Amino acid sequence: MKNKRGAILILVLIFLIVAISIGVSLTSLVIRGLKSTQQTFDQHLACEAAEAGIERAMWNINNGDDNDVALQKVDDAINSEYEVTVDDSVANMRILAATGYSPSKTATNKKTKSIKVTAVTGGVGIAFRYAVQTGDLGLVMNGNSTINGNIYSNGSVLGYSNSRINGDAWADTTISSPDPTVTGTKHPDEEDEVLPNIDYNYWETKATEGGTIGTLTIDSGSQSLGPKKIDGNLTLNSNSSLTVTGPLYVTGNFSMNSNTHLYIDSSFGSSGTLIVVEGQIAINSNSIIHHTGTNPKGYILLASKSTSTSAISLNSNANGGIFYALNGNVEINANAHVVAVVGKKLTLNSNATLDYDAGLPNAKFTSGPSGGWAVKSWQLL
Repeated sequence: MKNKRGAILILVLIFLIVAISIGVSLTSLVIRGLKSTQQTFDQHLACEAAEAGIERAMWNINNGDDNDVALQKVDDAINSEYEVTVDDSVANMRILAATGYSPSKTATNKKTKSIKVTAVTGGVGIAFRYAVQTGDLGLVMNGNSTINGNIYSNGSVLGYSNSRINGDAWADTTISSPDPTVTGTKHPDEEDEVLPNIDYNYWETKATEGGTIGTLTIDSGSQSLGPKKIDGNLTLNSNSSLTVTGPLYVTGNFSMNSNTHLYIDSSFGSSGTLIVVEGQIAINSNSIIHHTGTNPKGYILLASKSTSTSAISLNSNANGGIFYALNGNVEINANAHVVAVVGKKLTLNSNATLDYDAGLPNAKFTSGPSGGWAVKSWQLL
């Protein structure tokens, strides 16, 4: 009997040992599971925090703030933080690098997740890689005219006394000598270069979305306009000014008379916009076409669809703007200053100057400030 009780006791002890062992093992598994669940949860919170940082930075840059986003909590009720760096070293591009932390950046057991986003302006790129590009009728530079920048002519380059190109010169055929003086390298007998392309239908549609009015003449004072289609002529008379707030489509001619000013709304920032003209463009004496005050600048591009030998003309002391006449001729007269020109033919008369902006190869043009910044690429690091 005593032997039976001893055997039972041993069995009970073995059972207890086994049960305790199983219990300890299960407890260990539960603890490890809880830890793993917490780590997964913290990783999830860190990723959500990084996403919140990107959203905050995108909101900032679309409202003109390119500064880094300092370390901050996602929400008072959530134990996670984020910080974002903003790289604006490339024109019309922002690189956002966000790091999320859970439960916090200073926690010893923190989890981190990083996201990199490339944002670009929502505008249309129109690359002006040369100060001047011409079609097969070429470039003519009269006495004392100057181009500060490189040029490419799908025809010839003909220069007269003291004309000067401060840059390189390419031509499909010949480049005259000794004028123009070319401070860089002459490249005669080159292949034709494709001229920048403008999607007229796109810009005409965008302008028309703002409504249509008839012929408009601004006699004095200041007005704002755009997007808008003008079914007829657009004329700025002496001492008047117009601020462009969106693209304009003019079915007739566009004229700026003496001492007039054409502005682009400051909210465009580094983007520009277009004025598309079916007829001729005439920029008369002392008229100024202004750019935005940002770096890089935002410009007004004036494009004529005319096939005339005087599709675009700029007279004495006219200043500013980018001009485009793919099927017509452009003439710049005494003491006029412009930024860039594309035309079937360009003639620079005495003392005319063209000052190229090096930021134009990356130029963006939008239908309005709402073009904003958009995500081009997204990467979880």
